[in-house]
Amino acid sequence: MEEQEDISGDIENVEHYLGELFQVPVGVCIADTQDIVRDALGYEISDMRREPDPDCVTAFQYVARIEWAPWNDGDSWRLMYALYRRECGHRSKLSKPVEVAERRPLLEMPIEVQRHAHHYLSQLVAAAGGEWPLLRGTTSLDPLARKCSPEPVSWFNEVMTRVLRVALVVSLLCGATACHHRVSSIDSSARPAPPAGPALTIAGDPESAAGATWTLTGTLDGRSVDLQGILLKPSGPGPFPAVVLSHGAGSTALSYGRALGTVMRTWGLVCIATNYTHARGALIGMPGTLLEQGASAANAFRAHAAMTVLARLGYVDVGRVAAHGHSMGAFVTTAFVADYPGDVRVASHTSGGVLLDALHIDGIPAPSVAQARRVRTPYQWHHGLVDFAVPFLLDRRFDLVLNAPHEGYLYRRLRHAEVAEHPEVLARIRTWYGAHGLF
Repeated sequence: MEEQEDISGDIENVEHYLGELFQVPVGVCIADTQDIVRDALGYEISDMRREPDPDCVTAFQYVARIEWAPWNDGDSWRLMYALYRRECGHRSKLSKPVEVAERRPLLEMPIEVQRHAHHYLSQLVAAAGGEWPLLRGTTSLDPLARKCSPEPVSWFNEVMTRVLRVALVVSLLCGATACHHRVSSIDSSARPAPPAGPALTIAGDPESAAGATWTLTGTLDGRSVDLQGILLKPSGPGPFPAVVLSHGAGSTALSYGRALGTVMRTWGLVCIATNYTHARGALIGMPGTLLEQGASAANAFRAHAAMTVLARLGYVDVGRVAAHGHSMGAFVTTAFVADYPGDVRVASHTSGGVLLDALHIDGIPAPSVAQARRVRTPYQWHHGLVDFAVPFLLDRRFDLVLNAPHEGYLYRRLRHAEVAEHPEVLARIRTWYGAHGLF
């Protein structure tokens, strides 16, 4: 009984704290399909529809979340428990709509669910842009210990992995915001000279609709490289400006690079993309491992390697190169321009942002505040408010700590994937590039 009172008391305190902070929906994933099938939340879901399968396959995909959201027709805001599901028909590959299987205040859920969700409350508060050091069993009262304690590290790493993996969007947010910070561009005259070293192979015609593929193997700047990607160019001899495109988690250089490169090529850009350590369905090569995703040094170096490929082509003006990425690729873009400021003239991303340094540890794919503060390249960011894969507050924090010339846009109705290809977003990126001398 005492434990239940402690947990319920913490939930009430966090509700009060978030109510004082602001009323903007935010949420974190606390369980997915496999967790729920294995009863990790400690209560029965009546319509689980399990199949007699040792891998616990169900007729639905599930994700459970805790959310700070309106309740009772908007009369109040509560910490909510929400269970979303999507039917996964084995005979059809068509995507089924996401539906709400259960939604009610967290304090009205069984104590087993409250206990499970309790471990994620600090992450929810962090996603909302606040700090909550007083949760029992999750963080230390000492701010220094809060930075170094291994327990917050474990749950935060786990939650961020899930948040970045699961993109179920149900909440509708009100209000659109655009924030602008314009100052004069920086000097970007220092550019890398065309390097010699690793073997570059290009297969196909980069002027064709599908573009060409390329591989880079050998040693670059003292590091072994084994990379592959896609290359698209406008017709003609050049020299052309160019852009390094960085794909998100679960995507590849070929899929993302070809889709967005087809658009940006019409702007007169040579478009290059390489596979990162978070690529799926493709050889990730080296440097880096599956554990070094997003804004890792290995991925920043891969983007730099793509830049050196551009420098060897003969039809690219290496003084006019941009960098752009989406989601996990946005994290790469921030790390790339922070680590290699001489490579890029202007940068942009969709669905990215940074984490507080106090919450950032090695292995977390999002860049740190410290990385963002090293950026000197003019930078534009875009984020959909209806994005629970990468909370928009990460980009709001990015905007606050960025020292470089920058501007950012929030989009009221755009989901995580939609912001990557929306015409309004792309038009603003093109204008930003032009304003900073790319064209």
